[in-house]
Amino acid sequence: MCEAVVAAVFCGLSAGLMVIGAFLVAGEPLTPRAVAGIALYAALAAVLGVGVGALLRHSAGAVSVLLLWPLLVEPLVGNLPGRGPQVGPYLPFANMFRFLDVQWLFPGYGWHWSTAGSLGYFTALVAVVFAAAVIVVNRRDA
Repeated sequence: MCEAVVAAVFCGLSAGLMVIGAFLVAGEPLTPRAVAGIALYAALAAVLGVGVGALLRHSAGAVSVLLLWPLLVEPLVGNLPGRGPQVGPYLPFANMFRFLDVQWLFPGYGWHWSTAGSLGYFTALVAVVFAAAVIVVNRRDA
């Protein structure tokens, strides 16, 4: 559990600083919601990464899952003819991208909740994966 906290804090702070730097370099006005949103996403993704890594026990497999899930699997499933709009609102990364106002991979879905609900949905998924990892690791090591 300590590893997840350290990873979340490090990734969240690093991402927040990088977003601030990107805004400064681009000469754009700093948007606190963008900085906080990206930092929160990085922290949650770090916890998800620790959870998936603990479940799979293979670093290459965990990296593959964490790269292919949001960049390949969800766009394919979310854009399936006929089923995409029905399944799309339940895709976790689609919900997080909606919270961050990044809509480039997904068509407009009929969302069932607000943007804060989308954040809650992604956070709940991260919590479930991490809790499953804690349970599996405790049983494996006992």
